[in-house]
Amino acid sequence: MIQLRSKHLSDQALVSLGKKMRQMTSQMKKLFIINNRIDLMLVLDADGVHLGQNDLPVNVARTVIKDKS
Repeated sequence: MIQLRSKHLSDQALVSLGKKMRQMTSQMKKLFIINNRIDLMLVLDADGVHLGQNDLPVNVARTVIKDKS
């Protein structure tokens, strides 16, 4: 499993890096997880999102993900 996590990269940089990571993780048959950002998880077709205590509540995140699927 590989997790994309950054507090300092711009959204544009995260998407660019995330696309490369998604390609690599797909080729290696590894899970790709995004830290804190459901929007990026959906855009990058990641396998999941890590949500911390101060992030979006899990039940809300599930609703967002379900509505976008």
